[in-house]
Amino acid sequence: MKRKYSHVLTALVSRNLCGLLMALVILISGFNAAPMLSRISYSSLPSKVMAAEITDSQTIPAVTLNKSMASKASRKKAMTAYKKFLKKYVSKKKYYFALCDITSNGIPALLVSGYRNDGSLIKELKNTAISANVYMYLNGKVKKVSDVTCTSSGAALLTKGKQLVFYTHHTKTMVQIKAKKLTGTYYEAKYDTSGNVTYYQYNYKNGVEGTGTVISAKKGESMIYDNKGEKAIRFKANTTSNLKKYIK
Repeated sequence: MKRKYSHVLTALVSRNLCGLLMALVILISGFNAAPMLSRISYSSLPSKVMAAEITDSQTIPAVTLNKSMASKASRKKAMTAYKKFLKKYVSKKKYYFALCDITSNGIPALLVSGYRNDGSLIKELKNTAISANVYMYLNGKVKKVSDVTCTSSGAALLTKGKQLVFYTHHTKTMVQIKAKKLTGTYYEAKYDTSGNVTYYQYNYKNGVEGTGTVISAKKGESMIYDNKGEKAIRFKANTTSNLKKYIK
């Protein structure tokens, strides 16, 4: 009986020792499991995928920041150039200026006029102008792009979104500066001797007016006579204090 029990006892001890050894192995390998998994998960990925993950998490914010910094630096240079231009070439005479956000590069254009409405006849037109020279900052210099004139009675130079708007009799022009030239659309209502009207649309590209296309009366009337969203450009006197206050 003792011998029989001794065999049983020996078997139990052996089983417990095996169990302890297995537990010990699992415990030890557990400490190294995370590093191994980490190494395996990254080393098994294709190099292009790993590069994409690095780009998404590190490079993109840096690029965005650099673009923002470049934009601010460019605007600052443009404003400095505009101030010098207005002081050196314009201040000897009585002129008025305005900044106008009508360019494709994000730097406002400079409008300079020799006349400003005093509002004595139409109060709403105070400090507006009917004509101006349009300048832009390009390659470190202030360059003239064009001159614009509004000849409609009781009207002024306007903006709508990022477009410069000006009227003549039964016409309306909407342009912005792209590739150093005025680009946009010109609408016209032409009347014959019997009083019948035909509406035309012309496209400006790089400062050149294209061939007119006949459009519907509904579109023509809407584009020429609907002034929804248009805002008058207010011009400032070309004084030192105004340059410091508004050219920035």
